[in-house]
Amino acid sequence: MLREIKAYIRQREQVSAQQIADRFDVDVETVTAWMTHLIRQGQVQKIDAPACSTSGCGDCAATGPGAVLYRWLPRRYRPLDVPVDSR
Repeated sequence: MLREIKAYIRQREQVSAQQIADRFDVDVETVTAWMTHLIRQGQVQKIDAPACSTSGCGDCAATGPGAVLYRWLPRRYRPLDVPVDSR
């Protein structure tokens, strides 16, 4: 199943949790668990959805407060857990 999900995200490059849930007929909580796994593997990046500038067009991948998009990363990425001092 994860192979199909990765192919779906790779093909679309950027998708919302709801789009994935609809495509694979699961709830968003299941999608979140899958994405957590893929994020740890460095294959997917979680990004906040931008605010819709036209509202109501229906073309946006995700809208509303707390909406989340997932982006496919062409190369595996592993973030460093290094604290940053902003002084």
